[in-house]
Amino acid sequence: MDIAEVGAEPSENEANASNNSWLWPVEGCDTVTSMFGKRVHPISGTTTESDHICISGDNADGAKVYAALAGTVLETGFEAEQGNYIIITHENGIETSYRHLKEILVMDGDPVAAGDTIGTVGKTGDATGPCLAFCVYVNGVAADPLEYYQ
Repeated sequence: MDIAEVGAEPSENEANASNNSWLWPVEGCDTVTSMFGKRVHPISGTTTESDHICISGDNADGAKVYAALAGTVLETGFEAEQGNYIIITHENGIETSYRHLKEILVMDGDPVAAGDTIGTVGKTGDATGPCLAFCVYVNGVAADPLEYYQ
């Protein structure tokens, strides 16, 4: 499994960043344990196309999950594979999705600013350990979330 280190932990300044800035979605966790695209599913063992990256780290369990961009909470809920999840709509046809959450701290229809705490990392659904599955969709098509971070 590919593991990439991403130095994108939110700082105090980022908590007040403009609503067009992409903020890293997990407090204190910068290890990408599963990449976007083709991968071997950690539970089924089958090769699948992943629409997300998984973010984890030593302190992942219960870590704060941040809205990556300003937007409106489209949907929250639970699904057997995704676990507890949040979907946020943003400008320009962008949606972000946050999966395997321990807690959901927002409700459908809530406005969120970039950097707002929206949930906490968990291992709900089909997860082998505490992680955040983070997705970006542009006009309904999955995009690699790492392309939005420098």
